[in-house]
Amino acid sequence: MPDSKQNAAESGYAGSGENRSAFPKARVVALAGNGTHAFLAAEIGPYATGEKTLAQRLYPRLRDDDLLTADRGLYSWTAWDTAQGTGAALVWRAPNPARPAGSEDSPRRHLPHCADQAHDPRRAPRTAAGRGGEDLVFRSGDA
Repeated sequence: MPDSKQNAAESGYAGSGENRSAFPKARVVALAGNGTHAFLAAEIGPYATGEKTLAQRLYPRLRDDDLLTADRGLYSWTAWDTAQGTGAALVWRAPNPARPAGSEDSPRRHLPHCADQAHDPRRAPRTAAGRGGEDLVFRSGDA
């Protein structure tokens, strides 16, 4: 964006002192279509606003036929709970180190279903196939 007083006041700069960016910067977090890469929704804020904060504003816009993939940098219980409440399917990487769900020192103890899925008999054929290197195909309505 152009280096104007108005843009600097609204968005700020990255870095500080001699390491400050040459131009003001805004932060953008968007929901995009996987095939088209078209933005479906976006939140734009000052550079000082974190990605998690902007993403939290996007989760309510998800629909029940959406699939949301997110990297571990966006994971939090609040984010998961908000996104899951829309009915959208979620595939997120969790932060390391991953500890067994339900353990007292586990940051994921609030997600006990994570541990149960590995022992769900309906998923056993898929787990075995995945370990064997087979391609897994999931269709709408699969458990």
